[in-house]
Amino acid sequence: MTETRSRFFWWWKLLAPHRGTLAAGLAATLLCSVSAAWVPYWSGRAVHALEVARYPESRRLLLVMLGFTLAAGLGRYLMRNTLIGLSRAIEREQREGLYAFLLTRSFAFQERQRTGDLMSRIGDDVGAVRMATGPGLMSFLQAFSLLPITLGLMFHGSPRLTLAVMTPFVLLGAGFYGIGKASHRVQQRLQLVTSDLNTFSHETISGERVVQAFGLEERRIEGFLALSREQARLSIRQSALFSSYGPLSMLMGGLSALALVSYGGSLVLRHTLSLGDLTAFTGYLAALTWPVM
Repeated sequence: MTETRSRFFWWWKLLAPHRGTLAAGLAATLLCSVSAAWVPYWSGRAVHALEVARYPESRRLLLVMLGFTLAAGLGRYLMRNTLIGLSRAIEREQREGLYAFLLTRSFAFQERQRTGDLMSRIGDDVGAVRMATGPGLMSFLQAFSLLPITLGLMFHGSPRLTLAVMTPFVLLGAGFYGIGKASHRVQQRLQLVTSDLNTFSHETISGERVVQAFGLEERRIEGFLALSREQARLSIRQSALFSSYGPLSMLMGGLSALALVSYGGSLVLRHTLSLGDLTAFTGYLAALTWPVM
């Protein structure tokens, strides 16, 4: 708990100088999420108006839907431009600060540090901070602003159909959580192996005369090949984990669509659900896919 609190305060301290940009990104996220959540609702109302032959009302509702669509597109552009730009600014500050720190260290400090570890800090760790303050923060804000509105509209339309189509999404979230945990473990191991490989290469090149003097060429080649193979193995495993996101999301999305068509269609045939509401649920499922991921 203490470690989590300290990480949160460090993260907040990192974002504190950019409070204005962060507030603008939050406002753009709310504009995007709220507008996008209502687009399926108005499309469903427009289809229902067509269903009952109220054509002027249908055209008016389509114009309302178009307005919300444009607002969602504008909000999405501002959200990505602001929050991704914020992450790039923080990344630059982190790299410049770390580089300035390393330049002021003594020779003894440089001798004690492993070259691979320093390269890992400048590369992978700073990149992880950028992902957390950019895409990570954007996805977090979008999920917690879009999910309540969309789920509320779905329950308003049909609570039973909502439970039916959301069951695969719960499994999708659980599956992505498991893949994410496994990917994180592999990424940590891959980062350590990459650090070892960089350090091994630096030591071999800088100590080239010593390697030649003692005839250690074959041993160094074997060590380099072993580290390279381990790095390749972990990279392939990481790619395999990443590639499983797409099939899993398509599978769960297909199951949700199957539940929507089969159960929702039966509700329409029994006249307990309108065709417009069924159309709206199709848009709700499309809107929920990314936040759940």
